[in-house]
Amino acid sequence: MLRYLLIAILVATIAGCGGFRALRDANRTKLSTLEPDMPRAQVLSIMGSDGFMEIKNPYKRESFAIGQDKYEVLYYYTDFIQEYQPMDTGMTPVVLKNGKFIGAGKEFLFKIR
Repeated sequence: MLRYLLIAILVATIAGCGGFRALRDANRTKLSTLEPDMPRAQVLSIMGSDGFMEIKNPYKRESFAIGQDKYEVLYYYTDFIQEYQPMDTGMTPVVLKNGKFIGAGKEFLFKIR
């Protein structure tokens, strides 16, 4: 009985890793297809709403304004998150300005703010 329990735990662990890995890989691939000035609806359509367990697409959203410009930031899971790291460490921000895609990445977002 213990043997079957250990096998079940191992299978669940392997399946979980594949799910997170598949989501990371899919999100990276989709990010590479985004183009400047792409409308928000198209970005959301391309990136999809798939997720795995507690990580959804997008993982989180935030917005802010600079002058008359309104920014929306959508975070997608693209990098491995080690145990005891904050979830945000594995997320790539996708930045929209006035409803259009302008760029992605933590450095890109940092330069805007």
